[in-house]
Amino acid sequence: MLFTDGKTFSFQAGKVASSRPYVHPLMLLGFDIYKLPAAEVTAQLAGLKFDLAKFHSDVWQVDERSSWEPTPAICGRPSSGSTGTLCTSFD
Repeated sequence: MLFTDGKTFSFQAGKVASSRPYVHPLMLLGFDIYKLPAAEVTAQLAGLKFDLAKFHSDVWQVDERSSWEPTPAICGRPSSGSTGTLCTSFD
């Protein structure tokens, strides 16, 4: 299988056997998010039924003893009733 450009391709005997539209969530969040415009990523996440209301922009919390600079981050609660917040940063 090959996932590219919002499609998935299946192969048999070295040739494309089938293709169909498909946005792979892992590919979108693991790789595409770094290169695609934010509006495009947001639209694709909404199309995958991600509840974007659970997410917000923030700054990665850096300990004052650290030499790292504060970094913009996307944060959200992992599930209803959770008290923690999960964040990831994008450079």
